[in-house]
Amino acid sequence: MATDINGTSRLGFDPVKFKPVFKRRLLHNTILSRITNDEFSGEFVGQGTTLEIPIEPLVATRQRKQGDPINYQHVNGTTEKFSVGRQAYIAFVIEREEQKFSAIGDLAGQFMTFGKTQRLPELEREYYADIYAKCATENQGNTAGYISGSYDLGAATTPTYIYKTGADATASAQTHKEAAPDYMCHLVNTLREQPGGENLTPWIIVPTVVADRIQTSELKQADLAGDDISLVRKDIRYIGDLGGAHVYVSNLTPVIPKVDGAGAQPTRYVCLAGDNSAVTYFGDTSEIEVGLKDINVRGTFNRAFWDYEWFVRYPERLATGIVAIG
Repeated sequence: MATDINGTSRLGFDPVKFKPVFKRRLLHNTILSRITNDEFSGEFVGQGTTLEIPIEPLVATRQRKQGDPINYQHVNGTTEKFSVGRQAYIAFVIEREEQKFSAIGDLAGQFMTFGKTQRLPELEREYYADIYAKCATENQGNTAGYISGSYDLGAATTPTYIYKTGADATASAQTHKEAAPDYMCHLVNTLREQPGGENLTPWIIVPTVVADRIQTSELKQADLAGDDISLVRKDIRYIGDLGGAHVYVSNLTPVIPKVDGAGAQPTRYVCLAGDNSAVTYFGDTSEIEVGLKDINVRGTFNRAFWDYEWFVRYPERLATGIVAIG
């Protein structure tokens, strides 16, 4: 029996009721809900919303001996204004003949398929490409570290080569090289050197090719951690904790292509680390409309709009690494 996609009979598709379901399911299937915060979501009313968000100062702790002078850090609480300007949409028309003879009338399925297979990959890819260059200067490059400057996280022209455990020792030709688990710890420790960094709950995002180095590095030592803890035993999307950080895997992080000839460079991969306080994310389904008519078309038009934005509030809480595979 044919399904009435207009929601007037049999199917009962109600866009108003479906909106929060669509939003909840969409965010549940993306890493963004695990690596950002939504502290000001209540003030978000759609595209064009301008928010004034307080930025709390980061106060450094200093050591002294009796008799040493006390140096006061001048701090000022500030606010920044952000405007929501990003929007994505899905729009499709179902001709009258299809309404009668096809199961395409399952609109809920159409919208959810859009969310999972199209919108989520596009959203994450856009997010990573935007924020990876917005971390603090001390949290990137070959001499990262707010205090020590001793962490080689890699740069576009001098990437850090990632090896399995112990293999980096034989790679004498490479100046910038690290065992995979050690590199992950360097990302975390870079964040911890920032003022207030000791209290973070960090996360790391790496592409699958780097995750493979982590998992195979640990393989021979898996029994030391136990099956329930070992990163080797985890699903590839979330492979466990390392150095106190949740480690996630995504192939949507930026990739810098290989360069041949003079100034040759290998394919380089961006790795990200941070804390949920760093970035505030907004995302909402502003409109779902079904059964729209056009007098020149024998069918119905259906569309949904997704308004979204993110703001880097604390670049000190983000770290970026650029690696190549050794």
